Amino acid sequence: MKAASANPARALGLDAERGAIEPGKVADAVLLDKETLDLRAVVLRGELLA
Repeated sequence: MKAASANPARALGLDAERGAIEPGKVADAVLLDKETLDLRAVVLRGELLA
């Protein structure tokens, strides 16, 4: 999914801190249900939102 994460981060000059889920980088993620694609959870700056 480089088109939705690494490439935009690189284009904006943010790839040192964003664009991948790995140690030391800011963790933003959306978790979806595999079958229905319903929103299950959001991780914003490494914190799981209710």
